[in-house]
Amino acid sequence: MLKVLKCVRNSSMRTKCPAQLVLEGTKYCTSLKQSIALNLTSLHVPCTRKFCSTNDKQLMNYIPRNFNELDQKNKDTFMQVIDTFKEITRQKTGHVEFIDSALKYMKDFGVHKDLEVYKELINVMPKGKLVPENFIQSEFMHYPKQQMCIVNLLEQMEENGVIPDWETQTILINIFGERGYPVRKYYRMMYWMPKFRNASPWNLPNTVPSDTFLLAKIAIERIMSVDTRAKVTVYNSKDIPDAIDQTWIVSGISEAQRGLIATHPKEKSIYVEGGFRIWLRDQSIVYYILRSDPGPEDQYQQEDPDDLRNLIDPFLIPDLFELKKKERSVHEQEDGIILAVAATGTSSQDSLLSWVRALEKDGNPRLGEVPILFTMKSPLGKTEGNEELESAQPSYKQRVGGDGNRTSEEIDSNDKKTIS
Repeated sequence: MLKVLKCVRNSSMRTKCPAQLVLEGTKYCTSLKQSIALNLTSLHVPCTRKFCSTNDKQLMNYIPRNFNELDQKNKDTFMQVIDTFKEITRQKTGHVEFIDSALKYMKDFGVHKDLEVYKELINVMPKGKLVPENFIQSEFMHYPKQQMCIVNLLEQMEENGVIPDWETQTILINIFGERGYPVRKYYRMMYWMPKFRNASPWNLPNTVPSDTFLLAKIAIERIMSVDTRAKVTVYNSKDIPDAIDQTWIVSGISEAQRGLIATHPKEKSIYVEGGFRIWLRDQSIVYYILRSDPGPEDQYQQEDPDDLRNLIDPFLIPDLFELKKKERSVHEQEDGIILAVAATGTSSQDSLLSWVRALEKDGNPRLGEVPILFTMKSPLGKTEGNEELESAQPSYKQRVGGDGNRTSEEIDSNDKKTIS
């Protein structure tokens, strides 16, 4: 139940202000003459004034040290705390402490990427008082504590990828003037952040989904984007015979990789290696690869037809520009040949075995004739074994293993289709 703050005021006009916040059942505040409904705990706040009068609109100073004690942590509660602080602070004191405290708990309230909340926090600062009056004051940081507070706020916006708008510029100029350090920081942000916003060729939604299945599809599509003929397919382990783990499997393979599997020698082993971690902004997913050892280097060596050191008449040799040896594809690297990529809902060995069986059933019969080894080490880079996944935090394990937020029965028919 929401607790309501009531400002207790002594009826005497020449006595000291009690400045005690008392929990009451009523929603009427005698000082603000309006309703204040906040879920705050009882807090004694010393009064900075010696005497109170009947015209006073505030009887205490609000100390913002109880963000963490709120039961409902959402945007509405956070905005209500900001509005209450603006109403009950007559002398506009403690705004720096309030903003510093609010910045620490923004992620807990889920508003660390909300531009509207950042603008409301900047509006806490008084207007006009902090504007420098001359060049010396502007260069020597007039009111340095207040300016650095807003600079830290803008830096937090930059770290979270929140691009300010033109209204933010108007607010900053009204508070610190056109030569204020926060305004200069705003100009630098507006120059660089729009440039880097779409710099990545792999566009992501503004809010990256937290569902592991959707993250796996986005991650595999990004990895397989090196080959335009690649396809991402979703398998269900319950359709695989002798499967133990009932989960989903997101697999990526191209036509060139299918050809490499078909021509793979039967006496050479194929390795299932991983997991490797890929980051999608602040979310991550673990994926696995199907790799084979690289072929002999002389298999790919060939003469450059554009080499002018040995000029030969092309009319005398018709097949001069024909490649004599095999051309290396994007999947054939010096340290190994990548045959397929996948991410599973449980990241277990049984789910990976179901993935290999699904590939064999899906037009790759050579996988049933070649020895396949499961290993947690890879020459391609650092991997994360099962012991690292088990020791991870719960929120961390949710994205690398566990139930994957979905069971095999929850995947609808739209998720099972092949994605080009």
